[in-house]
Amino acid sequence: MYDDLGMTAKVSGTDYGSTANQTELVITPAGADSPLGAGLVPGTVTTSCTAPTTGWAKPTSAATVAATVPSDLSKAAIFGYDTGSAMASGTAPARRVGWWQYESSTSGFTKESKALFDAAVAWASGVTPTIGYSRDATNRIVQRSVNGDVAARCSYTGSGDTSDLTLDSTGTVIEATLVLSGGVVFTWRNTAAVWSYPNLHGDVAAVTDGAGVKQGPTRVYAPFGQPLTGNSSGELDNSAGQFAYGWHGAAQRPVEHQCGTHALIEMGARPYDPSTGRFLQVDPIEGGTPNDYVHPTDPVNQADLDGEGGFGGHCGSMKGRKLRRCAARLRRTVQRMHANNRRPSGLQRWVTRHRGFLATIGASAGCLVPAVGLAVCGGLQAAAWAVRSQQRGYRHVRDNALDAGVTYLSFGLVSAPVAAGLGGALKRTAAQRFWIGAGSSAVSDGPQIASCVAARQVARGC
Repeated sequence: MYDDLGMTAKVSGTDYGSTANQTELVITPAGADSPLGAGLVPGTVTTSCTAPTTGWAKPTSAATVAATVPSDLSKAAIFGYDTGSAMASGTAPARRVGWWQYESSTSGFTKESKALFDAAVAWASGVTPTIGYSRDATNRIVQRSVNGDVAARCSYTGSGDTSDLTLDSTGTVIEATLVLSGGVVFTWRNTAAVWSYPNLHGDVAAVTDGAGVKQGPTRVYAPFGQPLTGNSSGELDNSAGQFAYGWHGAAQRPVEHQCGTHALIEMGARPYDPSTGRFLQVDPIEGGTPNDYVHPTDPVNQADLDGEGGFGGHCGSMKGRKLRRCAARLRRTVQRMHANNRRPSGLQRWVTRHRGFLATIGASAGCLVPAVGLAVCGGLQAAAWAVRSQQRGYRHVRDNALDAGVTYLSFGLVSAPVAAGLGGALKRTAAQRFWIGAGSSAVSDGPQIASCVAARQVARGC
């Protein structure tokens, strides 16, 4: 039939044919990047448990070969011509698909084979594939489905939203991802490892295989994530299926580039469209951003990697409940940033609040020491006045001036420190504190000055 439709040349056994007792097919890299590959990764997949006869063909280079026969990779088991493509005879008037099933029933089909069949029908008919995600309670993607069939499962070893292991539909590990110093992403596969190298912004700029051979061009992105080099669906293969790391790839923000769908980036809690610079879902935290869909307006220096608008800088324009929510978000951010910082102890806080009083007690006690001279006593009193002024605030000029006058009078009366005891010093300190508290509201109150001087005379023993 292939030759009758012009999809291959005419020679049977050379241009088309069949191979008996086949249970597997090999998904090609081109198939993994095409809807014909049903989101499967390159490599061998089991398609039947009954070992049927598999048909094959050798189409022209214009065809997309999605799968081949394991024993001969030049024999295409699943392939397709897009509309207008050059076939062996003529051009394709519409999409044409070659399917491997030769003369057997579908009773032995595996899930992979059913997925490949659905993908072939969907591609030939032009139906857009349906992509689905399953998330856990913390909004992390735990499963990705294509047309209702499981394409991959994600496993996490920590509390973050970057997956460490990728499993197939049977639970077999097919990939392991590790982010190294500098943001380099290492993807282990049982077929071949992949290295992804980011730029300073954290976007994957180059990809190499396990031997260090560069794959594809150096990738460049617009500020909001639009790919400026090549296309987003055929060049990135650093994650299972058509779900790769590109823009913000160092943070493992995967771009969904299933062929036939619009490329979207899964930014944590919600999808992001780099072509418009907007999220496609409402911000799950109300009041977290200027509007429900906006991305940071400075995408070079800010990012919203979790999709919850936590990039700050917008609370000033908010009011009411939105302002409170935004402030709470920023407060949580600051708490995370300073999680290891210790608060001052209770004793430290008490000393800070009473530092003026403690300085006064210390200066007065120092002046009562017999060996302390008049100059040292004056220095202690001046230092105590400076501490009180700093605690009170240097803008309180009147209060600080009154305190300076009282300190001078007190110092002048202390001509013989040895004649006073500690009790007298405490009386003097209490009188001084009384004057500073009351004198600020009555500068010219003579009786208060007189009482203060009298108290200091008592303290001196006059």
